[in-house]
Amino acid sequence: IYDVPFLWLLGMQNVNHGLWAVAVLSAQDLFKTYHEIDPAEMAIFMSIIHLPWCFKIIYGMLSDNVEFCGTKRKSYLILMGVVQFVALMTMFIFKDMPPMAVALVLMTASFSEAFVNVVADAIMVVQARRDPESGAQDLIAYSWIAIGFGGIIGALFAGYMTENFHPRW
Repeated sequence: IYDVPFLWLLGMQNVNHGLWAVAVLSAQDLFKTYHEIDPAEMAIFMSIIHLPWCFKIIYGMLSDNVEFCGTKRKSYLILMGVVQFVALMTMFIFKDMPPMAVALVLMTASFSEAFVNVVADAIMVVQARRDPESGAQDLIAYSWIAIGFGGIIGALFAGYMTENFHPRW
């Protein structure tokens, strides 16, 4: 019923969304262990990192109404993938970033993750129309299974990595 490339996109995007646990747990470890930041200040930095999720409605209106490089969604997916890659590579390359710089770089990665999440959800709505009876439920269940899988793998991986390596790895 659904396009196979779409199912791959939706699955990979939602696994990636679940894997965000790696970045969050690593950032918390970096702030606590290496920057010796108290919990109140760490909460502020974590709020900065997650701030882009508050503006998802704007990303949706933008991707639905403004063409970028000739398409409304595909180009945004590619651009935001590049933005997220560059942001996370910045964390890896620059070793001794101050806490605010870490928060801003991770906020950029969070922005790209939120934007991709909105675009993938918009594509999911279009695909759900192919099966009016249970399409939305099936795709939402598939999405949450992928998020859960990514979250479990991400939490296990992040736990191992923060125990044995520097958080920027």
